[in-house]
Amino acid sequence: MAKWIFKKPKKKDFLIYDKESEKILYLIFQKKDCEVLDIRYESINFYIIFLTLIRGGIKDLKNNYKLNYIKTVSPKIIVTTFNWNPSFFKLKDIYSDAIYINIISNNIDTRFINECNKYYSNKKNKRLKADYIFLPGKYYKDIFSNLVDSKIHILGSFLNNHFYLKEKKKIHQIESILFISQINPEWIHDRYGTAKVRKNKLDREILIFSTLYNYCKKKKYKLNFCAKYGPSFENYYRSNHVKGDWNFLPKTNLVSSYDLVNNSQLVVFTNSSLGLEALVKGIRCVSFPPEDFPVVDFVKKFPPTGPFWSCTFSYEIMENYIEKIIKYSEEEWSEIIKKNIGDIMDYDPKNTKLLSILKKINLENSFQ
Repeated sequence: MAKWIFKKPKKKDFLIYDKESEKILYLIFQKKDCEVLDIRYESINFYIIFLTLIRGGIKDLKNNYKLNYIKTVSPKIIVTTFNWNPSFFKLKDIYSDAIYINIISNNIDTRFINECNKYYSNKKNKRLKADYIFLPGKYYKDIFSNLVDSKIHILGSFLNNHFYLKEKKKIHQIESILFISQINPEWIHDRYGTAKVRKNKLDREILIFSTLYNYCKKKKYKLNFCAKYGPSFENYYRSNHVKGDWNFLPKTNLVSSYDLVNNSQLVVFTNSSLGLEALVKGIRCVSFPPEDFPVVDFVKKFPPTGPFWSCTFSYEIMENYIEKIIKYSEEEWSEIIKKNIGDIMDYDPKNTKLLSILKKINLENSFQ
């Protein structure tokens, strides 16, 4: 049920488009300078709804609601990190008095392309537009250039750059392995129902983690479990995964998972943005995806096996990958990462490229 807000939005320099971008963007922008437009309508502003109905009735209510919200805030910058819905790129045609910035730092699958093609199938629709788009890797540049009129820059993952690696752990003497979980505890209600994809992911993760547990027990390594959700779900994870002596490490805030990765010698994951982010930092990783590497419907197609991933799985396969990856020199490992994912995920510690461009458009006084 939507939360109703009865205060008129204040005029601010920045309008954050999509509430999910809020916590991320507050890492660089000051909260006092920002207003948030909740495009998923989990919260609705009564003042803007009333204003919209007075001015135009219920015709095209959603777009007029957005327009009146933007006009009321009167921002210099409209910014988002939302990456698959093209609605952000339609705003410049309804309100041109702002600079539009989209920081896309996660995996880009085919959904965005499909949505854009669907939009352009109507020949009357205008070109999608922005002022600046920041992409995770150069592979996507031509794709976005064909879909959106904008200046395009390669950034990498904003969060991965922000929570950068200060000191790499030595690899020659392994003491522990970090496993990155992708399971959502809410799936327990639908484990063997209609959601076949979810069931496959659940079963795949349970198999991989139990196998990894046996390997770590054999090698006398500590096994750490990086959960995607908070401490209240520990019982769920422990009841669904192998029983034994492994460390449950919940997500407590934006930085917690990155701290775990940055302090790990070796990481095992199924398909995870956090796993790819670890790889571009030079951390040793191996991936065992349930469908395709790095994720299903990814825009770039990879073979089912590679130097640090395998879509088939067994104890022997996992052991061979881990032992091989440990033995690479730093130079060999860096070259492997660059060759295989260097075009889909860049790495820019401290987001220097982004901040440099924001300074050029006179935003330095708004930084945290």
